Amino acid sequence: MAAGIYTQLEIGDACASTAQRGETIVPVPEEVRQSIEEQGGLEALARLIPGEERLQAESRRFHTLSDPIRLSILHLLATQPLCVSVIKDVLRVPDSKLSYHLSVLQSAGLIRGERQANWIVYQETPLGRRLVGLVRDLARPDPGEESTGPSG
Repeated sequence: MAAGIYTQLEIGDACASTAQRGETIVPVPEEVRQSIEEQGGLEALARLIPGEERLQAESRRFHTLSDPIRLSILHLLATQPLCVSVIKDVLRVPDSKLSYHLSVLQSAGLIRGERQANWIVYQETPLGRRLVGLVRDLARPDPGEESTGPSG
């Protein structure tokens, strides 16, 4: 494909409905247009997006992982089950803050707590273990990538 050559995306009813709504049909590279046609058109491409319920669940899990304290808790629990007092001592956070973050992780199904006498001992769930593994994998540079330092 020659650089700078574009064609309009004219695939199925999607472009007709776009034109009927008065929206501009966006030019796309010919290679992209052909690939979309081979996949069955825009409607087929749109069907690849998971349903709303699954997207909401995925979004909640990513939100759960977006807090450094919660990630710290997950990394700690990846080593062994721990009681609240140990987690608190390691992270140096107030009781109320730790309780909140443990609750968020538990609600997301990433950890579970089990009462043992006067303590609650927390451990990661299989889902929590998988997500910590993914987080660790994502944090590693890809082989062959040059490290640009902490600022990117």
